[in-house]
Amino acid sequence: MLVVLLGTGSALLYGVSDFFGGAASRTQPALRVTIGALAIAAVLDLPVLAVGTPVWSVPALITGALGGLCGGIGTWLFYAALARGPVGVVAPAVALIAAVLPALVGLLRGEPIGPLTGVALVAVVVAGALLSVERQAHLRPDRTTVLLILAAGIPYGLYLVVIGLSPTDSGAVPLMADLVVGTLLLLAIVGVQRLRRADRGVPIDRPGALLILAAGLSQAVAGVLLVFALHLPALAIVGALSALYPVGTVALGIGVLGERVRPFQLAGMVLAIAGVALLAVARA
Repeated sequence: MLVVLLGTGSALLYGVSDFFGGAASRTQPALRVTIGALAIAAVLDLPVLAVGTPVWSVPALITGALGGLCGGIGTWLFYAALARGPVGVVAPAVALIAAVLPALVGLLRGEPIGPLTGVALVAVVVAGALLSVERQAHLRPDRTTVLLILAAGIPYGLYLVVIGLSPTDSGAVPLMADLVVGTLLLLAIVGVQRLRRADRGVPIDRPGALLILAAGLSQAVAGVLLVFALHLPALAIVGALSALYPVGTVALGIGVLGERVRPFQLAGMVLAIAGVALLAVARA
């Protein structure tokens, strides 16, 4: 039950972070928004290191650093795919790859998955896809976009796997290493782009700064929940639950922007609730 609560909460908050980050990216460069959110999350997560007695060790730092590399590369490739292909195709495809990969790794590692749990995992993944699809979903991406989707989804999935390998007594240490390395990697990418383009960039405005702050805050909480969920022996469960992140994005789109709920999104919400409830019953 704790795994379900932590995994679901983390996925929903990552969706909230995506909403604010996406809103900020309308007026600010996407990489700048990502770096800002990561840096804010790193600062806000510092007090979490005082929770309990986290053990600083080489494995904890290595897994965190590898997670930061995977997350940073995945984010970069994800935005590159979004720049080429329709959001309705790119977003759900990346989400599904990122959810299925750790679930398969968990199964291969021998995590106990009963029939009821299996049905729940499938429902959760399908719900995430339904919640991500937009009107442009019928458009076929070109070969380069397909390669970018695969290249982005795999690092995202590996991120969950790598962080899941961190020592269970390390607390938030891997998360801090992840955020620091991810931020430095993206800063290096931005630096190279600035040198090549000789571009000083777009000045940030107050609304954009507030949106980036909101994205970083929600990402900070989501990251803490995710790390503690992955410290429990249930990688397959957490991996599948990560596909629920569009719930937070869609809910804010409806409540804040007044967007209409399309039938497949409503079906995704119902299926998501049913899948999480079924998963909770199965794990209990």
